[in-house]
Amino acid sequence: MEQTTSARISSTLADNVSGIADRMCGVVDQGNYMSEVEILSIASQTNRLALNASIEAARADGEK
Repeated sequence: MEQTTSARISSTLADNVSGIADRMCGVVDQGNYMSEVEILSIASQTNRLALNASIEAARADGEK
């Protein structure tokens, strides 16, 4: 009977560890998604700044 209890405890522990690992993978996936969104946001801001700089340069050239 003691082996059965040990087996159940081991099985429960293995299930819990597996569940924790799954949740950790989910957190990593969410972190990766958030990083991608942040990179896209920075790229978009950089493109807007470059466009604004081009517009200002064209205005300055036109005022000569």
